[in-house]
Amino acid sequence: MANLKQKYIKPGRDFNYSEGVKVKATEAVYQDQVVYVDGSSGPFLTVSIADADAAGETNGRMLIAKHDIAAGEYGICLPWKLVTDFNTSAAGAVGDPVYISATTGTSRASNLTFTAPTGSRQVVVGRVTVDNATTGAMMICPSAPESNEKGGLISAGGGRQAQDLLTFTVAFPGTSGASITLTSLPYPILLVDAYIIAGDNSQPELTVLDNGDNTCITCTAAAASAGAIGRAATLAKANQDIAAGETMKLTKTNGHANDIAVVQAIRA
Repeated sequence: MANLKQKYIKPGRDFNYSEGVKVKATEAVYQDQVVYVDGSSGPFLTVSIADADAAGETNGRMLIAKHDIAAGEYGICLPWKLVTDFNTSAAGAVGDPVYISATTGTSRASNLTFTAPTGSRQVVVGRVTVDNATTGAMMICPSAPESNEKGGLISAGGGRQAQDLLTFTVAFPGTSGASITLTSLPYPILLVDAYIIAGDNSQPELTVLDNGDNTCITCTAAAASAGAIGRAATLAKANQDIAAGETMKLTKTNGHANDIAVVQAIRA
C-alpha cells in the first residue's frame, strides 16, 4: 500500500471499502440488516441481528451487513451504508427517521422500519434520502445512532434501563379559550403528568387532549397569583397514548398571556 498515491483513493459513496469489518455470523444475517457485536471468535467479532424488542440487542457496537452471511460463516459488515433500490414509500418524506425494528425478519433490511416501535427501544440509525417505492434510498449509520431511547412502561425485573422523561414546556399566550396544538409528534408518547404556572393574577386551568380531542389531563393553578402552580390530580389512562404523527392539544380557561404549560410524557 506504500506505493498507492493518495489522489487515487476515492471517497466512499455507497460505503467505504476501507472501513469494512470481517465478522462471523452467530445466526443467518441478511444484506442491509443492522447487527450488533455479541462476542468474538479468535481475531474476529461475532454478530447477531439487532432487535429493538430484546434487551441488550441494540447496545454496544452496531454495524450493517454488506451482504447475506450464513450462520457460522464469515462476511463483511460496515459502520455505515447507503441502502439503495429499496421501498421507502412508507416513510412519507425525505429526512424521515429509520428505526431498528422490534421484529428481525429474514430478508434484506428486514429489521429496519420507518415507524417507531411501541414498547421497545426506539433506535434511530438512519434517514430516508430518496422517497420512492422502487428506487428509494436511506443512509444507515448504526455505528453512531442518532438516538437510543426506551419506549413504554418498565416491567418488573429484566434489568430494564430507565428512559428519559420528555418535557414539553409551552409559553401559553391568550386568556380564556386559548389553545395550542403540537402537530406531527415524531414518535409515540405516553402522557404521564402536566401542570400550569400562572403568569399573573389569574387562575388558569389547563386541559391536555389527545389526537381525537379526548381529555387526558386537567389541572388548575393553586391560586390567582403570579407564579401559582397547579398540578394534575388524575389522568384519563384511556387517552394517554398519542401515536407518532398525531397531535397533542392544549387548551385553557381564565389565564393570562404569560402563563406556562408543562406536559410530561415518556416514549410509548
